[in-house]
Amino acid sequence: MSPEEKEIEMFKLNIEIWKKTIDVQQHFNDLEMKVRNFGLLIIAAFISAIGVSIKGNYNIPLNDTSIPIAAFLSFSAFIIWLLVYFVDVHWYHPLLKGSVLQGMEIEEKLKNDFPTIGLTFKIGESSAIDFFIWQKMRSTTKAKIFYHGISIVLLSLSIVLFSFNSTPLSKKNTTDISVPNNITITLDENNQMIATPNCTNGKVNLRLSKDSLSIDCK
Repeated sequence: MSPEEKEIEMFKLNIEIWKKTIDVQQHFNDLEMKVRNFGLLIIAAFISAIGVSIKGNYNIPLNDTSIPIAAFLSFSAFIIWLLVYFVDVHWYHPLLKGSVLQGMEIEEKLKNDFPTIGLTFKIGESSAIDFFIWQKMRSTTKAKIFYHGISIVLLSLSIVLFSFNSTPLSKKNTTDISVPNNITITLDENNQMIATPNCTNGKVNLRLSKDSLSIDCK
C-alpha cells in the first residue's frame, strides 16, 4: 500500500471514529433527557397525590400530634428528586462530558483537512450563555439550577405542611366514678353504657356526685 493510500485510509478511520464519538454523545444526551422526563413524571404523580391528600384531610397520628399525609408525600418527592439529580448530573453527565471532550480532540486533529467537521466545538460555543449573575453558564450549571430550584420548592412545601398543618390530637375528658354493687353496668349495641338498678320493687333514689354514683331501693 502506497503512502497516499495509507493516508486516505487513516482519514477514513478518523472520520469513522469521529462519527462514533458523535453517536456516543447523542446516546448520553438522550439518557439524560429520559432521566429528567422520568423524574418530572414522578414528581407530577406525587403532586397529584399531595393534592388528593390535602383535599381529603388525611392525617397520620404520631404521639400526640396528627401529621398530614401530604407532608410525608412531599418529603418523599424531595428525596426521590435528589436521587434523580444524582443519576443525571453526577452519573450520566460526566460520561457525556467525556465524550464531548473526546470529540473536540478529534475535531482539532481533523480541522486542517476537514474544516467542516466542527459540530462538537459549535455546540460547546452555543451552549455557554449569560444568565443573571452567571457568566458563560454551561450545561452543568443549567442542570444544577433546574434541579435545585425544584428541590427548594419541594423542601419548602414539606416544611410548611409539617409545621402549619400538624394539629394536636383532642383528648376526651374522662372521670372515674365508683359504682355500688346494686347497679349493673352493661353496654348496648352502640357501646353506650347502661346503668340498671337492682331493685325488686322498681322504686329507686338516684344520687350522682362528682366521682360517685349511688342508688337506694325504696
